[in-house]
Amino acid sequence: TPREAQLQAEFAQQTGIANCPKAAREWLETLLEQHGFTARELAISWNAKSISWDKEHNKPRVCTPWLEAAFAYLVVSVLGLWCLSMAATSIWASSDLLPARLAAYTLCFVYLGACSLVARFTLWPRRVALRVQAVNKKTERGEP
Repeated sequence: TPREAQLQAEFAQQTGIANCPKAAREWLETLLEQHGFTARELAISWNAKSISWDKEHNKPRVCTPWLEAAFAYLVVSVLGLWCLSMAATSIWASSDLLPARLAAYTLCFVYLGACSLVARFTLWPRRVALRVQAVNKKTERGEP
């Protein structure tokens, strides 16, 4: 209907979540209005497919595989150890400290960039999805 299309367009503009069924939009609006989620949180989790709508069963679907989180923490840890070892060897092995320090600072920025990407695309959507999952369980039990 034209009214539903207008509601979908307004919702997409407010949240960045487009192309979701009416029932999914209503569920997401409930999460926004009654459970303290922000549009940005839900959009990031929706776009990362951590939360979605199961059209077949007409209910919300939350996907939070522990293996994905373990891999993200592993990447951050291994990359951190590698950057630390490279930075330390470049400073200690060099007689000219300025290029070594520049290399160490560059590695630190690479590490921070990698950490922010892992957090943005893996850990943050997962954290929001776990909160959504807790709200869904409370709602199924009839708790406010």
